[in-house]
Formats: sequence, C-alpha cells, structure tokens
Amino acid sequence: MVSERYCVDSGRPVHMIPGDRCLMHGAELTMCTTAVRTARCAHPYRSPNHPTPTCSECGKTIEEG
Repeated sequence: MVSERYCVDSGRPVHMIPGDRCLMHGAELTMCTTAVRTARCAHPYRSPNHPTPTCSECGKTIEEG
C-alpha cells in the first residue's frame, strides 16, 4: 500500500521532507498538523521544465506515458 502524509486542516498532501507544509499553509511559522492516509494525490502541480517531472504538492516523481 502506498501512503502519503497529508495536512489534517486542508487535506492536501505534504512532502515527506521535514519542515514541509501544504500549499495552503505555505511559509507559516507553525507546522501543518499531519497524518498518514492511502495516497490519493492527483499531481495537479507538475514541474514541466524539470528533467524529471515531479508534483510540487506531494513531491512524487510523475511517470510520463
């Protein structure tokens, strides 16, 4: 089972990198309150100019094809 960490307040995925926050909370001083759920990010925020496209919301590499 693939899981993702998500913000309890916004429901948005949060990267697994310490200190990351969801897009709603951005640069706030306090961390998002997070929990873990089955992965469901639809990767709406892609990095098309990066050699390996990634989702800026959940941080996962996006498989092309």
